[in-house]
Amino acid sequence: MGTDQTHTHQRRASRRGTKGSHTQAEWEARLELYDYRCAYCGRRGGRLTRDHVLPLARGGTDYIANIVPACRACNGLKGDRLLGAEWMPLLR
Repeated sequence: MGTDQTHTHQRRASRRGTKGSHTQAEWEARLELYDYRCAYCGRRGGRLTRDHVLPLARGGTDYIANIVPACRACNGLKGDRLLGAEWMPLLR
């Protein structure tokens, strides 16, 4: 994700009144940590998006500790669901 996309993400989080923020360098380190794979399905390739593990709509923060890379399909399907009982059964 380029700098323009990072700024767009930060503006959206700020408009929601979300606590925290992260840098482009932190996001890139997170991508490396996950070997450029989706945190949920493990697929590599394609555009990875930032997914808030605890969704912003449910009080999550924009700190990097709450963010994982997700493919667009998984991020869209997860939406504002919580991991576990709400989200993981949808992966089956």
